[in-house]
Amino acid sequence: MPRARWLQSAALMGALAVVLITAAPVAADAYQVPAPPSPTASCDVISPVAIPCVALGKFADAVAAECRRVGVPDARCVLPLAHRVTQAARDAYLQSWVHRTARFQDALQDPVPLRETQWLGTHNSFNSLSDSFTVSHADSNQQLSLAQQLDIDVRALELDLHYLPRLEGHGAPGVTVCHGLGPKNANLGCTVEPLLATVLPQIANWLNAPGHTEEVILLYLEDQLKNASAYESVVATLDQVLRRADGTSLIYRPNPARRGPQ
Repeated sequence: MPRARWLQSAALMGALAVVLITAAPVAADAYQVPAPPSPTASCDVISPVAIPCVALGKFADAVAAECRRVGVPDARCVLPLAHRVTQAARDAYLQSWVHRTARFQDALQDPVPLRETQWLGTHNSFNSLSDSFTVSHADSNQQLSLAQQLDIDVRALELDLHYLPRLEGHGAPGVTVCHGLGPKNANLGCTVEPLLATVLPQIANWLNAPGHTEEVILLYLEDQLKNASAYESVVATLDQVLRRADGTSLIYRPNPARRGPQ
């Protein structure tokens, strides 16, 4: 009898261990949110190479963006192979635990030195189909405008700066925000992209809007200028545009005398 009880106890403990071992991954998975499928997933499964599906996806995104731009309700502009870009999707994000976590993380690192701060950011933030269609926008990195990206917790923005002849300047060069090759390659890919002076107000207006006055944005400017006059123009434009309603600067300028150890 004692031997039988021992065997029963051993069997029970073994079964319990199996249950615990198999249950652990399930419990962990409960805290994981699966990544949404790629818009081109239906194409990816039948194409042996990615290029056709990427091209079709870019085309569908461009058509959907034009649909929204002419005033069609965004829900009706959702196309196969295109990203789902709707106000309802952005509103749903602002009610999600991801948004709450991002805001909590942002507040948690308030006392952290700037060099150690982590930022939620986007690559080629400006290269968005939300603006008018251009050659470089055809290979867009983003679907949302700069202000819309900031609305969903992006706090690091990247602008690529080129110095190009401008039609409105009768051929005189201007600092242009463009996703293209550098001056050594004739700025290939840049066409009628906007001037830095027309892009920056989107950021300044967002920072000056109610509820945003305590927000901090990391603005990364990629240098494809390579021209002394262009650098002077950039500094002047930043100083002129990035200002509060009372005229004070939005740019943080650290005091060199208070610089901490490197």
